[in-house]
Amino acid sequence: MPASVISSSTKSIVLQIEVSIDSGNMLNLEDSLQRALNEAGQLGTKELLGLFESPNKEPIVVNQQKWNYKGKVLKHYETLYGRIPLERSVYQGVRGGSTLAALDLRAGIIGSATPKFAKSIAWKYSQMPAPAVKEDFETNHQRTLSNSVTIQHPSYKSGIF
Repeated sequence: MPASVISSSTKSIVLQIEVSIDSGNMLNLEDSLQRALNEAGQLGTKELLGLFESPNKEPIVVNQQKWNYKGKVLKHYETLYGRIPLERSVYQGVRGGSTLAALDLRAGIIGSATPKFAKSIAWKYSQMPAPAVKEDFETNHQRTLSNSVTIQHPSYKSGIF
């Protein structure tokens, strides 16, 4: 594994990367470095998301409504570095119905996208057609996307961001 979390606290995260240098070709070496940096970015972002998780199973209040802890649910977050799976706490209103994740609200998650990824992809889509955005992410970020990345957000019924 080329990247690992050495330590993590509420004040800092220490990441370590290992970059394979088994090629004399500089482009291949840079690609190897990019892969290691993306893996470190995924690990670091996962740690950062954890800072926004609820510390306990106590009810929370959102928009003057009480929400009770329902358990952990797996969600895949989209980041500049790749897709991150993370189990996070979800809550349900006292009257039932839909659920919410306090982590998503506190971290400013837009659908499944971290704020930095949402900002980046929104800018790219405003400047380029979808196939060019896909090519840009593959070429410059080693990040594979579909031609029409959708970022689900509760207030956008179409799902297109």
